[in-house]
Amino acid sequence: MVNYKVHRVRFVPYTPQAIHCLAVEGRKRPRIAVSRADSSIEIWSIEDNWYLERKICGCKETSVEALVWSGSRLFSSGLHGEITEWDLNKLNVKTCVDSYGGAVWSLAVNHEQTLMAAGCEDGCVRLFDITSGDIEYARVFSKQEGRILSLCWHKDGQVLVAGGSDATIRVYEVSTGHARLRITLDNFNQRNTLVWSLVVTSDFTIISGDSLGKTQFWDGKLGTLIKSFNVHIADVLAVCVNQKEDTVYASGVDNKLVQFKLITDKDGSKTWSRSNSTRAHTHDIRALAMIEKDEKSALVSGGVDTNIMVYSTAKYGCSDLRKIPAYPLTPEIHLASQAQILMYQKTNALHFWKLGKTVNEESCHLQENPSHFLQLEAKSSNHIVCSAISDDGLWTAFSDIHHISLFKLHLDDDKSSAVQRVKFLPEEIVPGHRMKFTKDCLKLITITNRKSLQIIHLDTDSITVETVEFPVNNTTIDHRDLDPDSPVTVLAISSDGTLCASADIAGSIQVFDVQNTKHHCTLPRFSRQITAMAFQPETNILVLVNTDKEVFMFNIRKMKMTGWSKKASKAGLPQQWQKMPTKVINILFDPYCKDTMLLQSHDMFVLLDTTKPLPSKSIKLFETKRDKFEARIGKKRKHSESVKTTEREEIEQSEAFKICKKYQPLLFLGVNDDKSVVTVERSWLSIMESLPPTLHRKRYGT
Repeated sequence: MVNYKVHRVRFVPYTPQAIHCLAVEGRKRPRIAVSRADSSIEIWSIEDNWYLERKICGCKETSVEALVWSGSRLFSSGLHGEITEWDLNKLNVKTCVDSYGGAVWSLAVNHEQTLMAAGCEDGCVRLFDITSGDIEYARVFSKQEGRILSLCWHKDGQVLVAGGSDATIRVYEVSTGHARLRITLDNFNQRNTLVWSLVVTSDFTIISGDSLGKTQFWDGKLGTLIKSFNVHIADVLAVCVNQKEDTVYASGVDNKLVQFKLITDKDGSKTWSRSNSTRAHTHDIRALAMIEKDEKSALVSGGVDTNIMVYSTAKYGCSDLRKIPAYPLTPEIHLASQAQILMYQKTNALHFWKLGKTVNEESCHLQENPSHFLQLEAKSSNHIVCSAISDDGLWTAFSDIHHISLFKLHLDDDKSSAVQRVKFLPEEIVPGHRMKFTKDCLKLITITNRKSLQIIHLDTDSITVETVEFPVNNTTIDHRDLDPDSPVTVLAISSDGTLCASADIAGSIQVFDVQNTKHHCTLPRFSRQITAMAFQPETNILVLVNTDKEVFMFNIRKMKMTGWSKKASKAGLPQQWQKMPTKVINILFDPYCKDTMLLQSHDMFVLLDTTKPLPSKSIKLFETKRDKFEARIGKKRKHSESVKTTEREEIEQSEAFKICKKYQPLLFLGVNDDKSVVTVERSWLSIMESLPPTLHRKRYGT
């Protein structure tokens, strides 16, 4: 195995954003929308093993305080006082209307998917008609004293329940717009109690979460209190219920997630009882959502600590939960391999570092420390969607939802730099979802939000652009229920700059001839989304990895899979690696041997040698956390020594498949032109330091 010189970078200040809202799309192929503190919205594909398939970048001037689906349509609202429908193909605004009542704190769509209710700052509930494919203002309900913080429709569509900042829950008749029932909550120290969250069951039980830390069950017909649980020491921010309406979950500022069950007493009467609780998050839990499909269900939570947590509801509190950390799955860190410059894309700025230099090739002691020499701020309030830097470090570009910006960098040996913006770009250039420079630094290739490929030529006196349209596909993707116009997620360019490949959410893989500016071919469609893609140097064989961690190699010239790929598809890769939840987000090739590829995920990278025989699927490549735990506590005490010996013997070595878990969490992996490897790490403790303090609570023994 070759020894690499590694630039181990830990200075990139990657900081994920807190989760504000969760919303589950209820259809055959469930997806979950996640809004964050920077007003960005993420769409996660649950079917594809929790893969981030879309990201709608936010804006400085907006926020997302409410998020709701109506069929496959996604709506949001915030403190800027507008209700927005999002185009999930172009990843920008489709329709935006004024709320006519200031900030919108809550949204709710009725079960017929015809009306959307908005809870506004001025204390009014407003109805909007969404049946025509647009958002049309319908009417306003009678006003209350405080802002409307929470909304929930009853299943019959005739009643709407609203929770406010004036310590009240109101039950509105939709036909009249007037409240037929008002429930008043307790106040504390003459301060109004805030009703943060509401759920209504079929039998008209209203479940509320408030700022006193109470989860309360009300009779929605009479307005009487059925049961009250004071199990939180701070605000209850989120409440949700399962489809059977026999289990409720509540969470809030104290990061405790509590389960309540509807139990039947000996006399046949039913009552709500506290069942279980857990503390998987470190900070406030701001949102909860239920995913239920084919009699299987899961609970999802998110909050200030930025992580998505997934719990099995069947074994809640007893089984392992799944943690989905907020590490980037889309390219945010880029390497200029020739200039040895690292670029980091933040929400509205690009940061540039010059990597350190060693005394000589044999020494790892730094002669010159890495330096942060440039910060390029975006003038627009819209966040950056994608960015790129050329290998020579002389060009950089980024795109937001409105336009592409191109810059010429002038770098001096004394670490000073100058930036010159290319002011007059051709009008044909449109915003992009993905972009990359060719290896020769003479072209910038972008995938536009109109699903076309643009080749921007930089080697002439004036910037020119050529556009290649994607092949027309009028067929629907029946087996995945996806739109053929879905956005591109992965872009790859061959090292000689002659070929370019793209993969979209629908599994469509297109190859373009950059030299002749035309579409070259369409590869077979996959049942799972492609997460990473790269061309092998010299041969231009295209390597792809999907969400199941299956690796495919296509010979573009011969239009068929390679022999290795056929063997790998038949024999399979090590299951221990494939079953790990993290995705392969980057493919590199060994600078010393093009037949060895490096597959990067956030917790490891794999060296896969295609010239060596594949290991068996059942090979054990590393010890899991469970293995280490069982060895540590001595699960089989009588045979503890033999157990440990067996574990060591089970770890097998494979020449074709080597795993490196030294660098964690691994945000980026790259190779410089001098064959040195660049790793970018960002520890969870570093991220925790940037988060706000947690709620103080007394712990036993402190």
